[in-house]
Amino acid sequence: MTIKNNLLILFIISTTIFANEATNKKIEMLQKQINALQSQLLEIKQEATASSIPVKTKAAIKKSQHAKKRSFRRKQSKNLQFYAKPVTTSAIWGVISEYDGSDLIVSYSSMNQDLMLLKHRAKGYWRNGKNNINSPSIQLSGALEAQASFEKFTDSTNSDINLSTFELDVLAEINPWVSALASINYNDSATAELDRTKNSSLYLKRAFITLGKLKKSKLYSTVGQLYMPFGRYSSLMLTSPIVVSMGRTTGRGAILGYYGIDTNNNGLNGSIYLMQAKTSTSKNINKLNDFGLNANWTHNYSDTNNIQIGSSWTHNLADSDHIRVVLNDADALHKLNKSLSGINFYTIIGIKDWRLGAEYTSALNNLIADSVDYDRFSSIHLEIDKAFGSTAIPSNLFLSYDQSWNAQSIQLPKNSWSVGAYSHLWKNTLQALEFRHNNNYENNSDLINKNILLMQFGVYF
Repeated sequence: MTIKNNLLILFIISTTIFANEATNKKIEMLQKQINALQSQLLEIKQEATASSIPVKTKAAIKKSQHAKKRSFRRKQSKNLQFYAKPVTTSAIWGVISEYDGSDLIVSYSSMNQDLMLLKHRAKGYWRNGKNNINSPSIQLSGALEAQASFEKFTDSTNSDINLSTFELDVLAEINPWVSALASINYNDSATAELDRTKNSSLYLKRAFITLGKLKKSKLYSTVGQLYMPFGRYSSLMLTSPIVVSMGRTTGRGAILGYYGIDTNNNGLNGSIYLMQAKTSTSKNINKLNDFGLNANWTHNYSDTNNIQIGSSWTHNLADSDHIRVVLNDADALHKLNKSLSGINFYTIIGIKDWRLGAEYTSALNNLIADSVDYDRFSSIHLEIDKAFGSTAIPSNLFLSYDQSWNAQSIQLPKNSWSVGAYSHLWKNTLQALEFRHNNNYENNSDLINKNILLMQFGVYF
């Protein structure tokens, strides 16, 4: 091929390359123009849409965008967990509950119940042990109890079948430091004018808020309506021991407590309370003038052997539930000569499956109201019970004795003894039988039962 021909071919190739480069540049310029036009068109559409949205909706959109950003930031935090909490009827998550229902909230002792709930929270009984969760949860617990009774007075007898108990407890865990409990009950009594099926009114028995976290602080506080920390009243009886009638006090007030129990369940507890007195002198009506102290010491020698010793003092024993009713019937609630100081001592000893309990309550001066001297009264309660928890059907037997002194004026028996048995044939149920004999003071009325036989069937959830 000649040189002339080669030069011609090189010219054609170079011209083609330059032409392609020019074409590509034109295409890129056109694409940029198209992109710019699309951006302008999008801005025009957004402005048109925004102009048609009300101002209120714009603010809502902006608020929603901020909420999404906050939610995203929260989800990135490793210290917070986000998942729904169902309302539950069990106090314990993730473990097998007790056959007899003793771990249910409704089965907790009503005395010092705020401390009991704090102790179980500290052990991780709720939320599967995750006490760092900051979202509230609710547990429900309740009881229904039916009783058949036969009562024999001096010259008459009574028999009855009654729904003796309906209770619904609502425990709210607000956060790891704050919890609240409300207990709703119903009135099973009848009046002369109204049949009891028409008188089954609901009422609030206990409701309180507790601030505390025992893993972080030994101090805790409670405010609301509950039994004040005076006495222990630990008993298996279906009826009320004399010391309970003489000393147990429901009030609306505040409690400051100290929990000094170590990891081996040994140590000292204490609390003080302040409330408005329900009985008082004429000069102290509607004042915070009732208060008291409580302390107890617990020691566990082994898993089955333990002892608990406690004492309490109250500024006004006349505020106890039973004595208040007596004074109210006599129209003497606010006619006390002076406040009635009271003391309480108790001891509970556990030896394997046996438990022995003793409790003493006494006024420290005479109760004088509206010029009537009700004397200086006292009482003691002794009880022994045997548990058969290792058998196929958990059960208990108990025997108790009560003695009072100078208590005829407040309508309590001179002494009484009772014997009874408990069994749990089915899970979360109770079957109980109790026989009680009361001896009255010679000058007392026959309104107090001389003999009573009770049979009870209860279910708990």
